[in-house]
Amino acid sequence: MKKIIFGLAVSFMFISNAVIACGSQYSLFDREKSKTNLYAGLNWNLEGGKTPAMVLGVFHTKVETDGDTKGGNLALHINLKNKVKPSKLNLSFLKGQENLQGEIGFGFDFLKSKPLVLLGVNAPYVSAGINIYTNPGIVPFAQLHTQGEFDKPGQECKDVGAGNGVYDFPNCTNIPPRGP
Repeated sequence: MKKIIFGLAVSFMFISNAVIACGSQYSLFDREKSKTNLYAGLNWNLEGGKTPAMVLGVFHTKVETDGDTKGGNLALHINLKNKVKPSKLNLSFLKGQENLQGEIGFGFDFLKSKPLVLLGVNAPYVSAGINIYTNPGIVPFAQLHTQGEFDKPGQECKDVGAGNGVYDFPNCTNIPPRGP
C-alpha cells in the first residue's frame, strides 16, 4: 500500500510540473534605463557678485522602475564677468530618486587655481549646494538648468513558461495571445 501511495504522489508531482511548464506564466520584472542628457544652465556663487556663470554639462544616469536613480554629472562653468573663460570643471556622483538626488563630487576652480569638493542636491531644473575649498572655505551656490525629471522605465512582462517570450505591456495587463 505504501508503494502505491508513493507512486501516486510522484506521478502527481510530474503531472503538475508538466502542466505548469506547458501553461503560459507571466511575471513582472523591473527594468533600468540608462540615458545621457546634455544640459545648459546658470550658476550663482553666493559669495558675492550678481553675474552668474554659464554651465554646460552632461548627466549620465540609470533609473530603475521604482525611481531609484544613480549616475554622474560633468559640468563646465564658464565665467561671464569681465572675460569669457572657463571658471570651473566639476565631476560628481548622483544618487536618489528620479526627481531628487544627492550629489557629491570634486572639481577644480580655474579662477582661484584651487581644487574643490562639491556637496549638493539636484532636482528638476534646479540644483543647490556648497563648494568646499581649503581657503576661503565654504561657498554656497544655486543653479538653474534645463534638465527636468529623469525618465522612469515601466516594468517588463516576461513569459516565464514554455514560450520564453518577452513582451512590453505595462503591468502585464495586455498579454499577447498564445498560438497553438
